[in-house]
Amino acid sequence: MEASWHYIVVCAVFVTSWGLTAWVRRYALQGRLMDIPNQRSSHAVPTPRGGGIAIVVSWSLALGVLWWLGVVGDDLAGAGLAALGVAAIGLWDDYRSLSARIRLIVHFICAAVVVWLLPLNITPLAVNTAVSVLLVVALVWLLNLYNFMDGIDGLAGGQALSVALGFALLAALVGFNELMWLALILAMAAGGFLCWNWPSAKIFMGDVGSGYLGILFGVLLLLAWQHSAMLAAAGVILMGAFVVDATWTLITRMLTGQRFMAPHRTHVYQKLSDRWRSHTRVSVALLVVNTCWLLPLAYTVAFSYLQPLFGLLIAYAPFCALAIGLRAGVPPKEAVTC
Repeated sequence: MEASWHYIVVCAVFVTSWGLTAWVRRYALQGRLMDIPNQRSSHAVPTPRGGGIAIVVSWSLALGVLWWLGVVGDDLAGAGLAALGVAAIGLWDDYRSLSARIRLIVHFICAAVVVWLLPLNITPLAVNTAVSVLLVVALVWLLNLYNFMDGIDGLAGGQALSVALGFALLAALVGFNELMWLALILAMAAGGFLCWNWPSAKIFMGDVGSGYLGILFGVLLLLAWQHSAMLAAAGVILMGAFVVDATWTLITRMLTGQRFMAPHRTHVYQKLSDRWRSHTRVSVALLVVNTCWLLPLAYTVAFSYLQPLFGLLIAYAPFCALAIGLRAGVPPKEAVTC
């Protein structure tokens, strides 16, 4: 496909995502499909939900067009269909709450299909099998952590936009054009939604969008790994803010005997939004950190200026320090002022 067609698809995705988000918002308002604030919410006004449908539809349509034109193969198209399973169960949970067990079963099935379709083909076979199992678990965690981090206006959408753009830039620099265009399409899908979700949000993403974004980033990481392990490591660095916050908070809650699957407000981003009394400041801070800290470090790893493990340690260290300082995972009544 000529480059001009790529640009048309990218622009069309943004417009489609923007328009679909507006339509979903009107539908939610008419149908009273609202997110009602409670004691654990970060918002005070009932707000439409399910806006992530726009991300799902716009990216899926673009992938379908690219597959029809022969730009992407059957394996990637199949992985896109598996990701739709995550979106479907998320949409169901948005409007009719499901048990965590049912959601996890579907998540594991979809993640297993993605890993099967996009294998790393490591030898020997026993090692390949073990790595595949670990990848399935990692994908399930990635899509769930994205859900955990979707709690304030503009945060999850801004993360998706900045990480996808960073991924696209790195892929372009290493000459992996297929990944570059896929990441750009994902960035535009997130950007169209973000126009409506930026503080003060007019609509929320919902599980339909957050879980879908999580598994799509997993798909991009697998594609990157097939091309270059260094590029995949760079992608993991780009997602550092979300990975550290969600993982640190969950482990802390588990170790302190809390009901770790219950709703809470102990993530770093939640504690920062309470301290700063602003969703905008937290979301802007995330964009600045992703651009000025994580992206340069990801570049150094992608081009082998830093070893992946060393780069990860440097990138993640400030987030770990912040989690310790804010006592992420510890209920506010037990926390102390830093």
